[in-house]
Amino acid sequence: MIQVAALLIAEVLLLLDFRQTLYIAQNPWRFYEINRFLGPHPSVPTVCLYFLGCMVVLAVGCYYFEAAGFGASVAVAILEAYVVVKNRKLFGAWW
Repeated sequence: MIQVAALLIAEVLLLLDFRQTLYIAQNPWRFYEINRFLGPHPSVPTVCLYFLGCMVVLAVGCYYFEAAGFGASVAVAILEAYVVVKNRKLFGAWW
């Protein structure tokens, strides 16, 4: 049960980061992305595919590799919590 809770928390934080990154992609003249995989000015489809991939890989990994999946969920949740809070300070909103 705790594995499911960790996965849900990580997925919700990924969704928040997705929304924030989408805002960056829609406003390239105001912001730039620091994620090396996306580049400084990612397109909206690139952002959508990237986060869809991250969320699917995390969920599938948790399903097939229970113990490692739990560790990955916790690691992703910690990283995403940091990123979401940092972005919130830049943007002034959670979206």
